[in-house]
Amino acid sequence: MKQQPATLGRFVVRVLIWLPAVFLVWYGLARWLNIPVAYALQTLYDEFFPGLVRDVLFLPSGLRIDSNLGGGESVAVNPLIYGYGFPMVLALTLAGFGEFSRRLFMSAVGVLLYMPVQIYGSYFDGLRKLEFDLASALGGSLFALEWKREALVLAYQIGFLILPGVTAILIWVILNADSLKVLAKKE
Repeated sequence: MKQQPATLGRFVVRVLIWLPAVFLVWYGLARWLNIPVAYALQTLYDEFFPGLVRDVLFLPSGLRIDSNLGGGESVAVNPLIYGYGFPMVLALTLAGFGEFSRRLFMSAVGVLLYMPVQIYGSYFDGLRKLEFDLASALGGSLFALEWKREALVLAYQIGFLILPGVTAILIWVILNADSLKVLAKKE
């Protein structure tokens, strides 16, 4: 059987076929993908804000950050909000051209490379909620200078609005240069 030529149209169709499937798998595994995020957040909060966070608890619906503010108030963080690039990386990579085993391997590498984006977004979301929801409600602030609060908001917005989508595309481009060459090739 003759193999169909690799075209941009065929690639887009393949992405659209893969995307719902990998999205369902990602959503089904999300509670397990939250485990490394919880451990990373605990480590980061302990390192950069010692004594602020008592515990980061893994819950099926996300994470709960127990603070030492007030009477031990908590905030909830949903890492899925920052992890939607996982299915994007997987769908783009699996829809590519070449050997399936290589595409599968590159998908796994892509997921590992994407994990810091989810950690970054979750970290600054938690810190934003601790500052603006808890500390402000208790009449205080985690930051003595206003510019630090503004920097926190900027870091949160970058992690929420920019990094998840842009990083997914960048990871795909870097790991799948062969598919890009096939798509760009003029016949």
